[in-house]
Amino acid sequence: MNEEIETGAPWVRLEIVSVTLGAYFREDSRNDLVLVQTITDLPCIVLELVSTDNNRTAVGIALSSPLADIRDSAVGLAESFGVPLVDCTLPAARRAQM
Repeated sequence: MNEEIETGAPWVRLEIVSVTLGAYFREDSRNDLVLVQTITDLPCIVLELVSTDNNRTAVGIALSSPLADIRDSAVGLAESFGVPLVDCTLPAARRAQM
């Protein structure tokens, strides 16, 4: 389940994205993936590596950490992949305030 993520190209940026989860996968006792639905949507922040063809790979999920702490951690992660950090939570927050 924990596979190594290629740190070189084709990654072009790391995005901080605000999402809600309605389900997640976990491994059962036979190492099969099982989809578990949540009772309510769980708000969370996801860190996504974005490739040149706009495919995305989630590299982190935070359910209850303060956004400022997530941003601080994401800076170092973006540097380790050699890509810029883009915070997509700011435009979403501005839209929500309108």
